[in-house]
Amino acid sequence: MTEKKTRKKTAKKKNPLYMVDEKTNVVEEVKSLIDFVVKKFNLEETFATLLQILQTLIESIQTYPMFQAVMQFIDGLMDQVEAWLGGFQSGATESETGTVHNT
Repeated sequence: MTEKKTRKKTAKKKNPLYMVDEKTNVVEEVKSLIDFVVKKFNLEETFATLLQILQTLIESIQTYPMFQAVMQFIDGLMDQVEAWLGGFQSGATESETGTVHNT
């Protein structure tokens, strides 16, 4: 029975997503739609900087009003991201988003 469990853990995903970088023609596996968007638009450094800013803001919270202000900022940021992703999902064509292959 442990042999079956081992096989399941080491087996590849049945339907991984791949993205073809148009500039370099390199095929990369993507884990989700968000991962695809981050890689497609080269946002890795932007997200790293944003996470650092958020971490600094969260670490600086000392009072409840400061907590409310930080949460209001984060909520507004998430609303903008959701609106952008919603437009990306509903209105984007394959030529705008690049090629995603589901194999």
